[in-house]
Amino acid sequence: MGSTSDDVVLTIDGNRDQVEESNGTSGAVILASGNDFQLNGKLIIQNNINNTNGFGGAMCISVNDVETILTADGEEEVPVMISNVEIRNCESTYAGGGICAIDNSIYLENVIIENCKANGNGGGVATISSEDEQQANFDFLKKPQNIFAKRISTNNDVTIASGTTLSGNTLSGQNNGGGCWSNGKVTMTGGTVSNNTAYYGGGIRAGTGFAMSGGTISGNKANASGGGVCLYSGSYVSEGGIIGNSSATSTATSSAYSNKATNYGGGVYLESGVTSAYVRGGTISYNYAPSGAGGGIYSDSSCEVVIAGYSSWSVYIKYNYGGGVHAQEVTVKDNANITGNSAANGGGVYAKSAFDMLGGTISGNTASSKGGGVYVNKGTFSMKGGTIGSSSATATATSSSHSNKAANGGGVYLAYGVTSANFTQYISTSGSTIGTISYNYATTNGGGVYLEEDLVDLTIDSSIIKYNRAATNGGGVYSLGDITFGYESSRLTNTISNNASKNGGGIYAAGTGNLTIYSGTISNNVASGNGGGVYADLTIIHVLSAKLSTDSEIGRINKFTHKGNIFASSTYGVTLSGGTISGNTANYGGGIYTTSNSRGVTISDGTISGNTASGDGGGVCVAGGALSITGGVIGNSSKTATATSSDYSNKAKYGAGVHT
Repeated sequence: MGSTSDDVVLTIDGNRDQVEESNGTSGAVILASGNDFQLNGKLIIQNNINNTNGFGGAMCISVNDVETILTADGEEEVPVMISNVEIRNCESTYAGGGICAIDNSIYLENVIIENCKANGNGGGVATISSEDEQQANFDFLKKPQNIFAKRISTNNDVTIASGTTLSGNTLSGQNNGGGCWSNGKVTMTGGTVSNNTAYYGGGIRAGTGFAMSGGTISGNKANASGGGVCLYSGSYVSEGGIIGNSSATSTATSSAYSNKATNYGGGVYLESGVTSAYVRGGTISYNYAPSGAGGGIYSDSSCEVVIAGYSSWSVYIKYNYGGGVHAQEVTVKDNANITGNSAANGGGVYAKSAFDMLGGTISGNTASSKGGGVYVNKGTFSMKGGTIGSSSATATATSSSHSNKAANGGGVYLAYGVTSANFTQYISTSGSTIGTISYNYATTNGGGVYLEEDLVDLTIDSSIIKYNRAATNGGGVYSLGDITFGYESSRLTNTISNNASKNGGGIYAAGTGNLTIYSGTISNNVASGNGGGVYADLTIIHVLSAKLSTDSEIGRINKFTHKGNIFASSTYGVTLSGGTISGNTANYGGGIYTTSNSRGVTISDGTISGNTASGDGGGVCVAGGALSITGGVIGNSSKTATATSSDYSNKAKYGAGVHT
């Protein structure tokens, strides 16, 4: 051990003591070749300024060009241990306002570094490599120092452990790592990094990796990106700890937040060199990115960002402004919770090219434009488990009571560049799961899901879409592309129910392709205008084998409204070759309504029964186009007596079964 003392307080004050600088030797204390510096008492260094080739305003750990000594196995490089040290108000003209380690890794325990400043990188702590710097800056390191030489680690890593505080440290100019700057990996197992300022990495800027299992990073500011943490390359792993404020109960604002980045990544910013990112535990909360991108996490890397509580751990990404996660590819699963975040697009998650959800919950997020829960810009969308919204909802969302919210796509918005969109089941050794989109609200279209891309088939194979609301069109789903609801093969639950909107309570199909309904249930949806179950604007509807029941229309807008459980507009029509349309209510066309310029209705199989119209066509109302019936049942084929006012199947003022 380099230095020990029992119950001693040693104070070095730059305003009082003469601290000799030898050929630019940095700081008040110099450790050579990886020595430990541990005290049973305490070392206090304050008010020290290193003005000549400054590395470490208070302490420099450096090589001495004698030899490199490894541990017993000849492989492991061991960091310098520093403990029981307090450093305040020190300054370096280069790196490490408090401590600078050159060609060494350091382990900080019970270390306080406060209000220090570097005119280079690392306001509090810096670890740097001599190979990356001008040789002239390191000439002084060739002089042997009168300090015990034990070992050296050339990884330039930093470990921040319990009892360590890096606080109030700053940098001059566009330099990085307000609290800590490392050429290597930063590992945080405890301690606090708070109220530091930098250009990139207000709290921490790590070079080759970042791992966090404990501690708190809060109140830091980056004038560019990465308010809490900025990672240059390597792997990002979180298994615990807090980045931000875990006790927050509302979304960060311009005047109230924890970590802040002027550009991207209020909490965490991952640069393009990052190769993997796993958030398996911990909390990223109450961070702020005024650009509106990545309040919690922002990634410029092409790597997948995985948000997944591991084992009994939980992940919370909450109350960040600029959205929860903004990345190229995002996977959400297990015990992940993304809640209370806000952004222009993608309040909870903004995925640039791929989104995959296998579990977890995305709830209570807000987008002022598109995708309250999730926004996918291009590429693929897949949901096989988890919940977007609230799985426990028992009533349809409203403007004042809802989970995720946006102008369009309250739950999910799939943008023009999306190439595939699938809701299906996830099969694992523990069983099968499906996804739920519930209790979301859109002030315009697509309460649950909005698909913008007209060349994509939105495949809803196994899912529950319920209790969503859109003020205008598509309470459950709004799509400009083809929609395939269910497959011919047997699947898990596939339901669109209890959704509401003006038109298309369950589904609003606005594209020029096909809506094909193979299997599943569309039920208990409400439209105050037209199409309680389905509204097709320019879309051909094919019902092959499904149940479309107890969809209703309420209210009265004008004489052209409240028509049809299935409402077919424009030049397209409805083909029924299987399934059941039953228990629906409308003013016109309780089961099916087609407009005057529609192709009409073709029925070859299936059943239309128990529907009611207060006007025309209890089962079917064909206002335009042809009606072709070659099979199927309109009514109840098992009855052996004539219908009465109290015992009937379909009912209407005119044309109880069919009106043309």
